[in-house]
Amino acid sequence: WIRLWKFYGQKVKSSYWTPYDIGGVVSDDLATIWCHRKTKRKWVGDEPPPSDIHYDGEEFVTRSTMVFRREEGEWRVIHAHFSEANAGARPGGV
Repeated sequence: WIRLWKFYGQKVKSSYWTPYDIGGVVSDDLATIWCHRKTKRKWVGDEPPPSDIHYDGEEFVTRSTMVFRREEGEWRVIHAHFSEANAGARPGGV
């Protein structure tokens, strides 16, 4: 992860990820939180980006889901998923 973030950190200029449509479920030791997020990013690397997904500086939306578990009194992320949001149907008709 560190090598991946170092690579993108030098080659992508990104804005703040602004969350909205936030929801979730929290119990004593487990929490699942989800939201949509708006941001902008621009490719600033010398070589072309590894994909052409949203590196043009225009706003786009993603979906985010994070699962937390309380371990020894501290909340820890045990799963995170981020995907592109779009107006089409979700996989499996969900």
